[in-house]
This record gives sequence, structure tokens and C-alpha cells, in this order.
Amino acid sequence: MIKVKDTDVVVIAISVFPSLKELGLEKMWIAFGQGKHSRWIPVHVVVNTIGPEKTRGLPFFHAFTGYDVVSAFRGRGKKCAWQTWNVCKEVSNTFAKLSQCVPALDDTDLQNLEKFVVIMYDRSSASTSVNDARLNLFVQKQRPYDAIPPTQSAVRLHAKRAIFQGGIIWVRQLSPGLTPIVQWNGDGSEKTTLRRYAGSTFHQLLQVVKNLLNVIARRLFPEMQVHSLWTELYSFV
Repeated sequence: MIKVKDTDVVVIAISVFPSLKELGLEKMWIAFGQGKHSRWIPVHVVVNTIGPEKTRGLPFFHAFTGYDVVSAFRGRGKKCAWQTWNVCKEVSNTFAKLSQCVPALDDTDLQNLEKFVVIMYDRSSASTSVNDARLNLFVQKQRPYDAIPPTQSAVRLHAKRAIFQGGIIWVRQLSPGLTPIVQWNGDGSEKTTLRRYAGSTFHQLLQVVKNLLNVIARRLFPEMQVHSLWTELYSFV
């Protein structure tokens, strides 16, 4: 049983449940929310209901359609995005791929994401490019500027931010010690890799202990200078 208030934990739990099921876990329950808004979520039932394709692609979908640290599409919430996914099923493989820490966003994946965004703003559109859809909605259908999809460049940058959150940050949370490293090439492209730092957990623990002792020392000995103590400690470890 997991007790949380954050939606991202629910998303991560759903995405990893099939792997945990292979290890013998049959059911997983989440107590979601707080107070009178608290409710139980049967993760195993959710996974069986949405199917394996959506389960694998859920992390990137959640980040791409709006998250605490990732911008959302104006006027297009999670419900609208989920309904679009039900219509645009060919984007499932792209969502699943981008949920697995890919090093870069290729043109094929970007085209699939563009088609998804276009359908999210206009179900009747035959365009596969957000730039073409913007022109059509603004000029021919006279949509206001804040009711048309973003540009291709904006979608590309937005997708990269969602990849970093859904495919790298959350992967790191599931794999302690893995640190995302973003490298910029001479042509302006980027490459993200995961590196393992064996001492990361130890030094994080050391920092917590240092902060705790610092507070205690300042309360017990207000006149004491403790900086030299930490310098000696770090030189020792």
C-alpha cells in the first residue's frame, strides 16, 4: 500500500507495476489525496483497464500534457489529452519510447507528437504539422491566437523538457545513483546520458548530517565557528 498526494507517484506506480508483477506482486493499492478527498486507487485494476501500451507510455504522456514543472497546453487539460490519445492510437509507441530515457528526439517521434497536438486542438483537421494547423485555424477558421496549437519549435522544446522529466528524472528516482548528464555538441544538438556515481548516496547523507550538526552546534555554542570543522571532515572523507 502506498499513501501519496502527488499524481506523479501514481503515474510511476502504474508504469512500473507490470515489472513488479513479473516479480510476484499481484495487487497494489494507493491511498491518494488527503482528508475527505482521499480515495483508494487499485493500480492493478488500472493497468488491466488501460492496457500495456498506455501503461508504458504514461510517464511521458503525463509530463507532456502538463505537470508541476512542465508547462501545459492552453485550454487543453488531461481529459482532453486522454481522449485524443484514444483517437490517435499511433502515438502510443512514441509515448512508450520517450518514457524510457532516450538520448534524443528524432524527427519521426516529433512528427507523431505534432499530429497528436493537432488532433488535440482540432479533431477534424487533416494536417500533420502544427505550423500548417496554426495557419488553417487562425486564417480560415478564425480561431483566436490563444486557441491554436504552438509552433513546431515550441513543441520540440516542450517535448525535450517532457522527456527529461518523464524519461530521465523519474527513471533516476527508480534507479538511485544514476545522474542525468546533458552534453551539447558543436552543431547545437544535445545528448543526454545516465552516469552512475557510486558516492552520491553517501555524500547526500553526509550533507544531511552536516546540516543537522550545524543547527545543533549553533544552538549550543552560538559563538563557535564551525566552518573549520566541516573543512577537516570533508578532507578526511
